[in-house]
Amino acid sequence: MRLSRAKIFESPIGCLTGISKRCYNGADRPERCCMAIDPQLLEILACPLCKTEVTLTADSTGLLCRSCRRRYPIVDDIPVMLVEEATVVPEEPR
Repeated sequence: MRLSRAKIFESPIGCLTGISKRCYNGADRPERCCMAIDPQLLEILACPLCKTEVTLTADSTGLLCRSCRRRYPIVDDIPVMLVEEATVVPEEPR
């Protein structure tokens, strides 16, 4: 059984890479797609250093660990979960 390119990148709730017609956030055009990471993948990803949950940054260009404040970049829609590639984000003043 051969899958078409559209089937590979499409999920029941939206696109994974901005290729299909709709995005997770409901955008109708791929260029408006702001979330390139599948929510199910986000559920299982963890910081490789402290093993806690990571969340998508506000600009959708990285994943942030709230425990150790490391930001892991997202390159070509792929999260780079290497401690060596992460940057430490300073805590925001309260």
